[in-house]
Amino acid sequence: MLGDDAGWIDTLAGQQFPAGQRRLDGWHLARDLRQQMRGAGREWAAGAWGVIGTGLWEGRTQEVVCWLAAEAERWEEPIRRLCRSMAEYLQAHRTQLAFYEQCQKRGEWISS
Repeated sequence: MLGDDAGWIDTLAGQQFPAGQRRLDGWHLARDLRQQMRGAGREWAAGAWGVIGTGLWEGRTQEVVCWLAAEAERWEEPIRRLCRSMAEYLQAHRTQLAFYEQCQKRGEWISS
């Protein structure tokens, strides 16, 4: 089931499609991550989005998580807190993250 990270979608998916696969919507994921990055500073955010956005699009979630962990050690607040938060979120939802590029090539929906 494709959707954003709203709790009601998890409830509905569990009730209606208990054996189904849950997939986070690529557009919502990108939008939410970019919104979080706005307070981190324009220079850092622009460079970071290149790594994060490309990595998630290409299915390299673990690489992105490791990069965020390294960035958290390298920077002061608020970037440190943001990197840790994003890494934790991606790690916790890794089974719901699709290899968006490959899904799109197969004709599968990657955004609602």
